[in-house]
Amino acid sequence: MSELVRLAERKSLQELVQARMDTLELTARGAAYRSDGLVSYETIRNIMRGRHGGVVSDRVAQGLAKALQVPVERIYTAMQVPQPVGEWHLPSELHRLPPEYRAKVEDVARVLLAAYEHGFDDGAAARETRLARAGT
Repeated sequence: MSELVRLAERKSLQELVQARMDTLELTARGAAYRSDGLVSYETIRNIMRGRHGGVVSDRVAQGLAKALQVPVERIYTAMQVPQPVGEWHLPSELHRLPPEYRAKVEDVARVLLAAYEHGFDDGAAARETRLARAGT
């Protein structure tokens, strides 16, 4: 991929939405219609005006990608958050946990996700790189 293309993909979500809507000659209502109900025109309008308050849901990301005819990866890149890997199911032995323990597991997972989405690195990637270089 050329450097020019990489730079073009580093637009903010607001810039990406505005640019694609200009290219496709869409209104906020038209884009919402093209999303097949996944995103409202109010949300699109707020994003265009820079008034959207934070990260959009995966459903809205899918809707924006559909409406703007871009890969969903570009939406996540513009939001500067990692793209979901897929649905996650806990190992079957954890289904024996009582409801109050399940709630605690979910709370820990939410804290980890929030840290990950805010760029926290526990050093695991660096350790894996060192191990790979060492040939272990």
